[in-house]
Amino acid sequence: MMDKAVEYIKTIVTDYQEGQIFQGIVVSIKEFGAFIEFAPGKEGMVHISKIARERINRVEDVLTLGDKVTVVCLGKDKMGRMSFSMKDVAQK
Repeated sequence: MMDKAVEYIKTIVTDYQEGQIFQGIVVSIKEFGAFIEFAPGKEGMVHISKIARERINRVEDVLTLGDKVTVVCLGKDKMGRMSFSMKDVAQK
């Protein structure tokens, strides 16, 4: 029980870096991309252009809520939100 609490605290205070690879779950789908929970209470977005190597017209054509995905961190935007890519994971 204590180990889980320590892990949870680490995920809250960790400063994630560009290039880190995460396993996550699709928690929300929008026209412009999908939101991925990569740690408890931590989410980032994969823009539609970063989901697949080929062009996709709708996020729903590739992803559904609850899908487990692998993403690579592209960094943070000016507001501190995490940005991810699925298509660039194989290149890392």
